[in-house]
Amino acid sequence: MFSILFLIPALKNPGNPPAVGNPETIVYRQSLYIGMLTISGFSALGLALVSRAINRKKSKKVIIPLIYAGIISIGFIILPANPDDITISMELVMNFRVVSTLTMGVFWAILGLVLGSFWDKTNPHESANIVTI
Repeated sequence: MFSILFLIPALKNPGNPPAVGNPETIVYRQSLYIGMLTISGFSALGLALVSRAINRKKSKKVIIPLIYAGIISIGFIILPANPDDITISMELVMNFRVVSTLTMGVFWAILGLVLGSFWDKTNPHESANIVTI
């Protein structure tokens, strides 16, 4: 989820520190980021559903990631880059981007650990635990 919902959209439209960029283009820049986020998220979701329908384990381990990579590559080509020039130190911008990525990595790791522990406690994948009314 970290890669699909954060890393891939951030590679196309990386975050910048506050007050970097033209304030008049904020809506446009946000829509570019959300566009890449939507392409990444919905294509991964759709391919996960397709993957469940495919019975061949070997082929889906290769074909599904290749299809996802193709969709993301098309998204990278079609969506335009950030229109604003960065006029401050690139060292400051890169430090901001690295710290933002590390923060989001910690967030997704903690979320995965917490939800994974709930999954292990409740065992929802076992059919014996399903209650019908």
